[in-house]
Amino acid sequence: MKKAEELLTAYGPYALFAAFAALGMGIPVPMLVLFGSLGILVESGSLSHRQAVWLVFLATVAGDTASYLLFYFAGQLLLERILQRFPALQPQVERVEYWYRRYGPLAIILFRWINWGQGQVIWLSGLTRLPAVRFFPVMAAVNLAWAAAWSYVGIGSIGLIRHLAPWAAAALLLLVAILALGAYLIYQRRLPLPARLAKLVAPWDPQAAEQPLGDGNDLPGRPPD
Repeated sequence: MKKAEELLTAYGPYALFAAFAALGMGIPVPMLVLFGSLGILVESGSLSHRQAVWLVFLATVAGDTASYLLFYFAGQLLLERILQRFPALQPQVERVEYWYRRYGPLAIILFRWINWGQGQVIWLSGLTRLPAVRFFPVMAAVNLAWAAAWSYVGIGSIGLIRHLAPWAAAALLLLVAILALGAYLIYQRRLPLPARLAKLVAPWDPQAAEQPLGDGNDLPGRPPD
């Protein structure tokens, strides 16, 4: 933990700003690790609570703005080329644009708090030419609230870990790694899904329903039901 604090004190604020900006652009970055690192910077005295919130807010706004402008201009050129090659897609694209220009701000708010798919929502904001006067106020407001809430969660978590035990951070990272490995093995069909989860995803993934559910029916010597 001490070595991590030294590295974060030297490079942390700049690296975290770049990482949170990348998160805003839709680049997959481990959000929990970022807020944990932010908490370490605050606990070490490198940042105040207010500076931490502003760092997250300004970085995510920078990332969202870059994505919006990129897809607003370059995305339209790509979309036009696609439609020239596949003109049958034009009606579907128009329906998506109509829906998004009407409900886009609501989608920005919703997916920011879900913490999943936010980058893609910003891409669509630019691609569908959501007006800037509707996009920027909503994006900035929700990012400010989100940055404040999650920054204090990260700061509080690191403080709690410090008081619980020095090995708690390593145990947490190990747990995350185990869960990630298990999810990967299930995705690769090397581990069976739990019975309840298999039943839940069966309507969308027929192959999942064919996996053994682990209910004991496949034990040697037991007759089938």
